[in-house]
Amino acid sequence: MLKSNILLTLICLSLVSGQYDQDARMLGLSGAYTNIAEGFSCVGINPANLSYGSDFSMNLGSINASFWNNALSLDLINTLNNANMIDSTSINYYDKDRLKPLFDEGGLVINSEFNLPFPVLNLSYKNWALTSSSHTYTEVGMPTLLLDFMFFGNIINEKMNFEIPLFIQSVQETGITYSNQFKSIHLGVTAKHILGYYYTDINMVDSAFFMTDTSAFDGKGGFLLKQGIGGSGFGLDLGILTEPFLDGYQVGMSITNIFGDINWKQDSPFRELLEESVHDFLPEEMQLHSSEYYYYYFLMDSVNAVSLSNSEFDDLFSSDGYSVIKVESLDYVEGFIYEESQVVELSDSSGFLVPSKYISDKQLDTFSNDPFTTRHPSVFRLGISRNFNNDMIIAMDLSTGFSATLGSYDTWRMNLGTEITRFKHFPIRFGIGLGGGRGASLSVGSGIWYGPIHFDIGLAYKKGLTVNSSKGLDIGISLSIQ
Repeated sequence: MLKSNILLTLICLSLVSGQYDQDARMLGLSGAYTNIAEGFSCVGINPANLSYGSDFSMNLGSINASFWNNALSLDLINTLNNANMIDSTSINYYDKDRLKPLFDEGGLVINSEFNLPFPVLNLSYKNWALTSSSHTYTEVGMPTLLLDFMFFGNIINEKMNFEIPLFIQSVQETGITYSNQFKSIHLGVTAKHILGYYYTDINMVDSAFFMTDTSAFDGKGGFLLKQGIGGSGFGLDLGILTEPFLDGYQVGMSITNIFGDINWKQDSPFRELLEESVHDFLPEEMQLHSSEYYYYYFLMDSVNAVSLSNSEFDDLFSSDGYSVIKVESLDYVEGFIYEESQVVELSDSSGFLVPSKYISDKQLDTFSNDPFTTRHPSVFRLGISRNFNNDMIIAMDLSTGFSATLGSYDTWRMNLGTEITRFKHFPIRFGIGLGGGRGASLSVGSGIWYGPIHFDIGLAYKKGLTVNSSKGLDIGISLSIQ
């Protein structure tokens, strides 16, 4: 009973705590937006639409938020509510072995995305647009080890993995877009600068685990945290859109974030601008140079009732954390001052972790010539739509990314959406999405359009078609001039 109540608490936190939907209208259409986006809203989707839509548009205030997890839904909450996982004769019995397939090797993983187009700084005039938006992606979770302990206890002679899910990246995209019509085809391009506010992730140095044998409890593991502040990169979006043909049909295609690499350098002017503000939120030991990592390890050796009674706990359990640099050979740090006892030789023979506490900033700068790079997700979109006498639009999009990081997906996803505009001031939207590693999703949206002022709102169930089966939620609100 206690275990099921603990899990219910975690579920609730996961539900309130990629390819992201850019605005409320896109969300209401479940992402079927390649041909429908217009004005400044088409930037990041299909820049070719800029020369097809309205002559002027401006964002007055918008936000899109997305929350989801990898395993838990309200259906499971209802199933586990007051469930008995011990007594198989109970009317409320729930076989806890059914929980194992729900979690992957990363355990319980909770994701969130926030997209915030800055007011006024997102605008378009005729064939040109200036846009600037921030995007933050986070991934945190509970490792499989803790879930196994919670529900299955100590399994004799079986290693219980302890991989910690943690990933954060926050960026700002600022772009200039141009589009023009060539005969019956609209072509568009966006050149953008990508400013990286902050980046961090955790990788395993050695496999972390706990194991119980017939006489004792053992465990060990090492984690390496990487951090970036003030990154910089450039990206390119290309798009194409046909003029309407065959009584309202249009075809569009785009690829976004070409060359969208972000370099995290120590000598970046953006790092100098942001570093002090970011460090105000971090403990001193986590304020890293761009060439540094933070290394943490733990070791438990033969812990049992006898050893605990005969030894101090600190003799049986040890852990430490400190900043390090990664080198292929110790020859690279010859002459440097460091604690030799804290040097870690990597198990994959790729080099060594050398403690950097006593290494000077000037010496650390010598390892900054080759900054680490992260990839901002690229997306390919292909869309077909039909406009029925300006009363209704039906659209279908196919899209895929080129990686499965930062909420993106590397398999095909199909989105179907319709927007009913027969009621002049009250548009109605519906959409459904399938595939793309994100599962099925269902979306609805509406708005109030009065003259050039457009207020839109969208809501979508994520990884499920109903409120009970979904594993997350998307919410979007937009206020703009169109």
